[in-house]
Amino acid sequence: MSPARAAAAVPETPAAPLDYGPLDGLIGYQLRRAFLRSNALFGKLAAPAGLAPGQFGVLTLIARNPGRSQTEIAAAAGLDRSSLTQALDQLAERGFVERRPGPDRRTFHLHATPAGASALIAARARVNEHETAIRADLTEAEAATLLALLKRLGG
Repeated sequence: MSPARAAAAVPETPAAPLDYGPLDGLIGYQLRRAFLRSNALFGKLAAPAGLAPGQFGVLTLIARNPGRSQTEIAAAAGLDRSSLTQALDQLAERGFVERRPGPDRRTFHLHATPAGASALIAARARVNEHETAIRADLTEAEAATLLALLKRLGG
């Protein structure tokens, strides 16, 4: 047996838990961990529907608010204009959204296409699965409190 195989066959002693120091008490750090966990789970559950979390959010806002400007949708999604433009380009390439010139010809108004509406319907069941999984360790009251606090923090 090679030395590498012999070393691999020896079980490792469990390491002591990591010391997170002040990170354990930092809201921002815990939000980031929760966000990463949520995104990974969303990717696993909702990927078959073909929409990433950000795309689902942007497409939902557009479908629920037809004719709104890119600036309004960017603000509602918490995105800067360049990030929204990238998401819109991806959604437009797939035929899910249309940009229509506004009356002043400087702004575009956004509309979901029938294909975009269908994509949202297909994604909705997966998104519901994701939400159920995220809430699994919380009571209804805890989930409501967390949601209210996150909305407050998000402005």
